[in-house]
Amino acid sequence: MGFQARLCFFFFLTFAIMCFARETPLGGEKDLKNLGIEDYDEPGANPKHTPPHPPPKKLTQKESAIP
Repeated sequence: MGFQARLCFFFFLTFAIMCFARETPLGGEKDLKNLGIEDYDEPGANPKHTPPHPPPKKLTQKESAIP
């Protein structure tokens, strides 16, 4: 039981460290608004999809024979 308790404590401690270990700017919300992170372009329509042309159809011997 000692090993299981230590393992459980280790996982709990690791989870707590990973959840709270992030960089936050000091200064409150004013600095958060001034960061100016632009991840996305302006909203708009999706771009058109132009698929490539299919390869030319290969003719079989029956189709290529001239009647």
